[in-house]
Amino acid sequence: MKTRFWLIVILCFSIQISNVNAVPAISHEDKEAKNIARAATIGEPATPHMWQKMSVNKEKLFSHSHQFSVLHNFIRSKRDCEVHHVMETVVWYCPIHHHTKSNTYHLETTHSEKHD
Repeated sequence: MKTRFWLIVILCFSIQISNVNAVPAISHEDKEAKNIARAATIGEPATPHMWQKMSVNKEKLFSHSHQFSVLHNFIRSKRDCEVHHVMETVVWYCPIHHHTKSNTYHLETTHSEKHD
C-alpha cells in the first residue's frame, strides 16, 4: 500500500517537472514592439514619448509647529519651532502626443530653531 502511494507521488512529481518550460529571454526591441502593438489595440499612441522638461518649481511649505524646552541661565523656558518642507515639482511635456506629466520630490525638512 505504501509503495503504491509513493509511486503515485513520484509519477505526479515527474509530470509537473516535465510541464515546466523554459521561457526564452525577450530582447528590448521585442518588448518595445509588443508594447506598441498593445498600445495600438487600446487606442494609445504607437510612437514612444519624447519627454522634455518644461518647468521646475521649488516651494517651501509650512507643515506644523511644536514647542521645545531650552535651559538658559538655569531657567527652563519653551520656544516655538516651525517646520517647513522644501518641495520640488518638475513638469514634463511630450510634443509628439501633447501629453504632460509631473513629478513631485521632497528635498528637505527645515526647522526654524536648532534643538534636539
